[in-house]
Amino acid sequence: MGEDREDINQLTKDDLVLLMESYRNMIVMHQTILDQSNKTIDKIDNVAKIQDDLFTKTGSIFGSLNNVEKTINDNTSKTKEGSNKVETLTIALNNHEKKSIEDHGKITSKIYVGWIGMVTIILGLIGLAIAITDLLRHTP
Repeated sequence: MGEDREDINQLTKDDLVLLMESYRNMIVMHQTILDQSNKTIDKIDNVAKIQDDLFTKTGSIFGSLNNVEKTINDNTSKTKEGSNKVETLTIALNNHEKKSIEDHGKITSKIYVGWIGMVTIILGLIGLAIAITDLLRHTP
């Protein structure tokens, strides 16, 4: 019985081979995990670079959008100014048209008065000429 206890505490060559095989497998496994970890870190670095590039491009896009917004606001204010000028011109043209119509009416009235005056003078002269011819005919 005493020898059995000593045999239990001692390792055999096969036990040592199994133990060494187990250590070798553990080392291979750890090396595989380390390689995979390094590959993962490389991929994470690439993702970080891509994200940094995207962030830079996004900042550039936002800068461009700010310029576009400023241009739109400037154009909107210019359009409002132009619209106000067009509205002012439209009002001025409407007022000018009304005045032109009034002036046209006044001129037309003056022409009618002129024609009536000329016809009256001509009729008066014709009447005078008839009266003079009658007077000259009747005088001996």
